[in-house]
Amino acid sequence: MYGSTCADMQVDVMGECLSSIKYVVGSSELLIASFHDFGDNFKQKGRAIRGFSSGRPRGTTPADDRYIVLQARRNRRQTAGEIARRTTQATGRPISRFTVARRLHGGGLFARRPVRCVPLTLAHRRRRSLWCREHRNWRTFGLGEENCGDASAFKN
Repeated sequence: MYGSTCADMQVDVMGECLSSIKYVVGSSELLIASFHDFGDNFKQKGRAIRGFSSGRPRGTTPADDRYIVLQARRNRRQTAGEIARRTTQATGRPISRFTVARRLHGGGLFARRPVRCVPLTLAHRRRRSLWCREHRNWRTFGLGEENCGDASAFKN
């Protein structure tokens, strides 16, 4: 090993690794076929991971999941059903509102209940602000007899 190059050492280690794998597998043909499948998969799909998984197939792709979370962040008032409809229109595959709720939950977003909240108009905001300014001192005064209109109803 002394005086050998780094490439020679890598070949030695790789050769030793392959021989131990051959010993475990039992045949070199099976090992070669596995490596060819690995290379073919990488060439065709651009990834070396096998696409096999057990269980129910996912209804959405990781790109769909990112799109769902993006839609929810763009418009926080959208319900899960509305996001499902938009995603179905964009992808062409039907996606249920429950799937959307699960994907949002996975993305850290919660409470997409089917409840509508009417956005406040400028007049509503002004009236709310005025009411808050008028009633901001309620805590300091308390609700004593002088503040109640008919205090006799509370006396014994």
